[in-house]
Amino acid sequence: MFRSLSSRRVPLFRHVLKKGLLLWLGTFTAALFLVAFHRNKQVGVVVVPSSKSITYSPDALSAIQDLHNALAKHRLDSLARLYSKTYRQNIPFPHIVMDGVFPESYLHSVRQEVSQELTQQGCIEGSSQCFHDISSQYKKSTLDDEAKMGFYTRMLFEKMKGSTFVTFLEQLSGIRGLIPDPHFRGSGIHLTAPGGFLNIHADFNKYKKLNLDRRVNVFIFLNEDWTEEDGGHLELWSKDMHSCQQRILPAFNRLVVFSSTDFSYHGHPHPLPGPRSRRSLALYYYTNGRPSSECIDKDCSGDGHSTLFQKPVGCERCEDATCQAYAEVVMSSHRVNSWLQFCNTATALSWLAAVVIVLLFVKKNDDNWCETHVTPSVRLALGVSCFEFINAVFGFTRSKPWQVFLFASVRTGVEVWVTPLVGCSHVTHVLTITCWAVGDSIRFGCNALDTHLSKWIRYNVGCLVFPIGAFGEMWMVYTAGYPLAAALWPLGFVPLYRQLLKQRNKFMQSLSTSDEVKKTK
Repeated sequence: MFRSLSSRRVPLFRHVLKKGLLLWLGTFTAALFLVAFHRNKQVGVVVVPSSKSITYSPDALSAIQDLHNALAKHRLDSLARLYSKTYRQNIPFPHIVMDGVFPESYLHSVRQEVSQELTQQGCIEGSSQCFHDISSQYKKSTLDDEAKMGFYTRMLFEKMKGSTFVTFLEQLSGIRGLIPDPHFRGSGIHLTAPGGFLNIHADFNKYKKLNLDRRVNVFIFLNEDWTEEDGGHLELWSKDMHSCQQRILPAFNRLVVFSSTDFSYHGHPHPLPGPRSRRSLALYYYTNGRPSSECIDKDCSGDGHSTLFQKPVGCERCEDATCQAYAEVVMSSHRVNSWLQFCNTATALSWLAAVVIVLLFVKKNDDNWCETHVTPSVRLALGVSCFEFINAVFGFTRSKPWQVFLFASVRTGVEVWVTPLVGCSHVTHVLTITCWAVGDSIRFGCNALDTHLSKWIRYNVGCLVFPIGAFGEMWMVYTAGYPLAAALWPLGFVPLYRQLLKQRNKFMQSLSTSDEVKKTK
C-alpha cells in the first residue's frame, strides 16, 4: 500500500518547478521586466510617433482665419437664404454663380500651389487623369491625390467637405442629405491646357464604390485677370440641346454650383486660344437615392451610366454666336472626320472582300485556293486595320492605343505564326477568319456610316461575333500544340470584351437619352 502511494508521488524537482521556488523567481523576474520597461504604458495600445511640428507664418495664420470667417455658419446661412430661390429658378437647370465667396488672399495662395508647369502631353504635374480625346475632352487633366496638393488647397477642400459648407449647399439647392465625396472621384484640381476643351455632356450619375447618386457640382475658378478673349466659358445647355442658355466666364474667385441630373448638359467646348491654361477646383456631392424625374426614362435603378456627351441640335443653322462657334470649332473638324471616314471605309471594304473570298473558298473547298487567295486577303485586311492604331495614338478616336495594339498583335500573331501550323483550310482557321471578316466589315462600315441604326448593328452583332472569333483563336492555338498559351487566352479576351459591353451599354443609354429628348419637344 505504502509502496503504491510512493510510486505516485510527484518528484520533488517537478513540484518545485510548478509550485515552489522556480515559479516564484520566474514571476518576480517578469514583474521586474514589466516595471522597468513598460511602466505607465497601457497594454494593447499602439504608441504612434509624434509628427513634426509645423510653424505657420503670420500671413498663413491670417489667411486661414480669413477662410474661417468667410465660411462661417452665419455668413453661409445668409447667402443660402438670399439666393436659394434664384438658384432653383435659374435656367436651363438649377444653378447659381457667385463672386467673392472666398477670401481673395486665400485663393491667391491656392492659385500659387497649383502647378504652372505642364508635362509634354499638356497635363498638370502629378495628374491622375489626362484626356486627349478629340471627340469628347482634349488636353484636360485632373489631380486628385491629396498628398500632391498644397496646404492651402487641402484645407479649402476640407472646409468644403465640412458640415457647415454642406449645410449651405443643402439650403441653397433644396437637396437634403448631401454627402461630400471623400475620394475625389473625378474631382479635385482641374486644368485645361491651351487648345483643350470639354464637350457638352451630362455627368456620370452613380458613384458605384459607395452606391450613391451624384446631385450637386461645385466649381471654384482660379484664373486671374481672365477676359472674354481668354475663352473657356462654362456653358449650360437646354434639355433638348437646342440652345446654350448660360455662358459663364471662369473668372478668378467665381463659385458655380449646379444640380447634377441626366439632363444638366454643360461643358466648355471651345478650344482655349492660349497661351494660358484654365484652372479650377471641383467637388461633387451625393445622396442616397434621387427623384425619378432626374433620370433617363424616370428610371434611377441599376448601376448608373458614365459621362453622356451630347451634340447640339440644329446648330448647322448657326442661330446664335455660341451655336455658330460650336459648329465651326467642335462639330466640324472636317479634315479629321474626312480622314476617319476614309480609314473606316477602306478597312471595311478590305474585310468585306475577305468575307467574299472565304465564302468562295467554302464553295470550292480547294486547299491550294485557300493558300493563294484567302491568306493574302486576310493579311491585307490586317495591314489596312493598322489605321485604327494610328488614329488611337493621335487621339482621333476614343480607343485606347494599348488595347488596339493588343487586339491587332494577337490577330497578326495567330495569322502569321499559328495558321501555318494548323493549315489554311483547317476548320478552326476558317471559323476564326470568318468571324474577323464579318465582325470588322460591320464594325468599320458602321463607323463610316455613323448613324444610330449602323451603331446599333455594330454593337449588337459585335457582342455576338467577337467571343466566337476569340474562341476560334484559342482553339487554333491549342490545335497548333500550345495548350498553355491557349489557357492564357481568356486573360486577354475578358478585358476587351468587357470594354465592348461597356461601349454598347453607353450607346444604348445615349439612345434612351435621345428618346427622352424627343418626348420633351
